Amino acid sequence: MRPTLQHRRHPTIIIASQNARSPSEKRVSSNVFDKAYFNSVLASQIKAAGNEPMVEVHLVSGQGHRVRSVLDAQDGWVVLETYQRRAELTSRQGRWIGTKEASPADGELHHVAVSYHTISQVVITPTDLHEGPRIGFSL
Repeated sequence: MRPTLQHRRHPTIIIASQNARSPSEKRVSSNVFDKAYFNSVLASQIKAAGNEPMVEVHLVSGQGHRVRSVLDAQDGWVVLETYQRRAELTSRQGRWIGTKEASPADGELHHVAVSYHTISQVVITPTDLHEGPRIGFSL
């Protein structure tokens, strides 16, 4: 199965599994997310999104992970380095880094092993780097 790309008004890319509808429905055995996706396809999609986009992996259970990097991808599962879920408790922005670098503060990162068949979608949101007027109040 090919990934489904959806472009909204802003250039967020959503790659969704065709068989990810709800946690209560039976899942089809094929899946767009596999070892090849996390080893090569994801990297090319991230590169196309620009410098340090936000990458989120959402599971069929509704849980989501903001991903810092892919540590290991094997047949059947992937190990992700993820940021703490509550970003307001950390000093990190939660952007994609891709490789190990200087260690962030204790408690900001987690390693998560995820089975491919539990992934419903991967969301890649480019960083807004342009300067200009924004809606809202300037503080």
